[in-house]
Amino acid sequence: MGQNFTVSECKTAEQQEAVYILLEKHYTYLTPELIRSYGATMLDEDWHMLGVFDQGRCVATLMYRIGTRFFAGKHVVHEALYIDEAYRMNGLANLLFDWLEQHAQKQGCGLSLLYSYADNLPAHRFFYKRGFGIRGFVFFKEISPEAIGKPLKSGTMRLKKKG
Repeated sequence: MGQNFTVSECKTAEQQEAVYILLEKHYTYLTPELIRSYGATMLDEDWHMLGVFDQGRCVATLMYRIGTRFFAGKHVVHEALYIDEAYRMNGLANLLFDWLEQHAQKQGCGLSLLYSYADNLPAHRFFYKRGFGIRGFVFFKEISPEAIGKPLKSGTMRLKKKG
């Protein structure tokens, strides 16, 4: 395990594939094909992919998008933060967030937003330590159960694994 980690913006097909392989561990309810399809669509929709690599293997990732909204002005949205279990507690999430905050400031963003499942308490502790606070809620409504899946008992929903 290397100790000199750096953040890379994943622009090549090889880098993106390394991120998808890592995300298969996180989104276990999605097929590998669906992960790649969603990832490609997100990239087409101006999302960006960050990766932290150790000897060519992606060990941490975060996706982001810069946008503008009435309630937030120019802002950055974080999504799909995932750190390989063997690399957790090595400061990689901080490394990704530090990189993204500096990048977003250079782009003129004044606010940083993220989504997190309500029951993801370890992530919430990290977000609070980073200075995030809860300002609102994300409401959802199933409009196509065959496309989305069924709600879980906790009120969150996950996609059905295809196949």
